[in-house]
Amino acid sequence: MPSLSEIIPAYEAKEKSDLDVLSALERENLYVPLSVVTMAKQRIEMPVYIKLSDESECVAVFSSDTVIDRKFYHKYTWKHMSYLELEAFVLGQPRKHNVIVDPYSEHPFMLKLETIERLSAFRLANTGEDAELDTDVTAFADAIEKALVVFPMLKSVKRVWALTYRTSRIRDVLCFVLDITDETDPDGEFRKIFDQLQQALGPAVMMIMLSYREVRAEIRGLGAKPCYIRQK
Repeated sequence: MPSLSEIIPAYEAKEKSDLDVLSALERENLYVPLSVVTMAKQRIEMPVYIKLSDESECVAVFSSDTVIDRKFYHKYTWKHMSYLELEAFVLGQPRKHNVIVDPYSEHPFMLKLETIERLSAFRLANTGEDAELDTDVTAFADAIEKALVVFPMLKSVKRVWALTYRTSRIRDVLCFVLDITDETDPDGEFRKIFDQLQQALGPAVMMIMLSYREVRAEIRGLGAKPCYIRQK
């Protein structure tokens, strides 16, 4: 199986799918340095940041204890994290940054924030976790307007509903429910559509997609109207 340092560049070059990279990441047992502070008698674990040559900061993460500098190692508290734990840790910070993996090794590589957000959205859209849908999309008006320019270019898309999506673990995010014509490879078609929408909306917009076939009862219960219907 390809290593994480091989699959991330391939993914960002669009040579690997969301499922490929998510599968690779979920096999990792990562080493994460922490700055621990005590505030109001509570122990708070904060990321350790590495400053790059352009003065930007990245969260430091290591794929193995063999690539950690000894002085650096003794300076911080360390925690083993799965990728999903790292994802929650990074996205839960007040200030969100890219992640740099193995920063002091011969082959460091960047795990971009937009990649983390995109994988998080893709994973959430493909879980069976109970979710609540809502028709109030006022906060996403600009993103929906941009998406309405994209949908006519996607010939497999028949209808689209714009909703908000929340679970016990995540706050409201923009959710597009798609009714598509391609039944031969719906997962592949969804990935292509997701890619094009993500490019149009930008990484700052947290978005997921659901299939109309899976949530048609909820759509009817909400009385939701499509935001887009393909004209014949």
